[in-house]
Order: sequence, then structure tokens, then C-alpha cells
Amino acid sequence: MQTAKQNQSKRVQALVDAEVADQAEKILSDLGVTPTNAINMFYRQIIIHGGLPFGVVLSERQRATHELLEATKNQPVQEIKTQADLEKFIANGD
Repeated sequence: MQTAKQNQSKRVQALVDAEVADQAEKILSDLGVTPTNAINMFYRQIIIHGGLPFGVVLSERQRATHELLEATKNQPVQEIKTQADLEKFIANGD
């Protein structure tokens, strides 16, 4: 017998890219799973794992880009319009 607490539901709303949603819902339909069932399964896996049930990490390229942006964010921007500007930039290292 289910308790009153087990019968309670909570609405969860999220905006999802339409193309992503359509593709995912097609796969779920092929599996015989509704989006609501999938979200419930996802939430249960979050509880079981104590976090997301898959790794969420940056690729090596994303990490390198992030590190480069961080290392250069306080560097002044210098316009190079001519070959002479480029040669001066390379010669001075700035």
C-alpha cells in the first residue's frame, strides 16, 4: 500500500532545445518510455549516484581554450594593421 507521500507529484519544467527534445523523444518512444518516465529515472539515478550519473567534464581542447583565455584576459589588445606593425610586434614581443 502506498502512503500519501508516495502519491504526491511535483511539476518540473525545463526548456530544452526543440531539435534535441524531438530526437530524444523519438528514441524514448522507440524504447516505450515517456519523457516523464525518463525524467523520473534520471532523478532516481542522481539520488543513487549522489550526483549526475555520468561524467561532466571539459574536453582537452575546451580546457586548453579556457586556460588560454584565463592567461590572456588581462593582456592589452594591440591592433596590427600593417606588415610594419606585425614586424614591430614580433620583434618587441608585445
